[in-house]
Amino acid sequence: MLVIIAATVILTFADCGIARASIYDDVAAYWKFDDSGNTVTDETGTNTATKYGNASWGTGVIGGAIDYSSGGYAVASDDNSLDITSALTITAWINLTTAATDQEIVGKVNSNASGSCYEIRLHAGRIRFLSQPGSTWNTYQTTDPVITNTGTWYHIAMAYPSTTIYINGSAVDGYWASGGESTLQSNNTPLHIGGTFYLTPFYGLIDELAIYDRMLDAYEIDAIYDSSVEAFESITAGVNETFGLSYSTDEINQLSQLYAEQGSRITIDGMNWRYLDTLPDEGNHEIGDSYVYNGTNYIYLGSGLEGGAAPELPKGAIPVLSLLCIIGLVVLERKVSRSEREERNE
Repeated sequence: MLVIIAATVILTFADCGIARASIYDDVAAYWKFDDSGNTVTDETGTNTATKYGNASWGTGVIGGAIDYSSGGYAVASDDNSLDITSALTITAWINLTTAATDQEIVGKVNSNASGSCYEIRLHAGRIRFLSQPGSTWNTYQTTDPVITNTGTWYHIAMAYPSTTIYINGSAVDGYWASGGESTLQSNNTPLHIGGTFYLTPFYGLIDELAIYDRMLDAYEIDAIYDSSVEAFESITAGVNETFGLSYSTDEINQLSQLYAEQGSRITIDGMNWRYLDTLPDEGNHEIGDSYVYNGTNYIYLGSGLEGGAAPELPKGAIPVLSLLCIIGLVVLERKVSRSEREERNE
């Protein structure tokens, strides 16, 4: 589902396009898996991968997905953007077709294991985050099995440091099975998606895989779960960079929920937002654009939201509801006074 976000503002804007905000500033790589052939496109333009073996294409949560039901894997060449040594977030949708004890989802892992950068894998239903800056593995995993069914889509996310694993937008309990938090190790190893020729393969589908070079907070991860990486990044860039609204991550999450649910009106900092199917001037813009048209802010994702600032009352004006309350009190006072007079006259 594609959406637009729009908001009318009190401030005066020129009725012309605004330069497009860069929507992937914090994203090291983002694979939507809406591809064909053997090319696996990275939306940032840097880390396009190639699929091998029996990997094919299937239906994902949003558009397509890469399908490893019959095995296979994909490889993105080593790049500095993937050599993340401090803050890191990885998000993806996964859907198992075969249950197995160990299945690698994504990793930048050496064949001899030593000096591995980072890896997300499934181990007996638990999500594991692994790194190996030296000769010893640091392994963080969920306390309980969280991926328990085949044929079911799960959204997974891992944020590091302050290591937290999220399932379907919510944090779950976990612990360090070995080692602990430390600086991640860069290496010259390619990044593998869905296993490798020397590691246990993933059997199922993967969709919307993103690697961030910062630690996302709980609101941001929930926003991605509610909508998509593209929608979350477009909303964030539009409201904070293009329009200068300085929304918090909680408020970005509220907009993402409104977008995903095509819901009713919400108000943020005096600005009303609602879902719309179309928006003006969309033919002159690309998906992800943020712009102003006739005094209204727009973030174009394909269909959309419209927002408008609530009108301000003239100075000295009394709200209608308050006025009605005052009139009611006056009428009531008059009725009481009349009743008291009648009682005294009896």
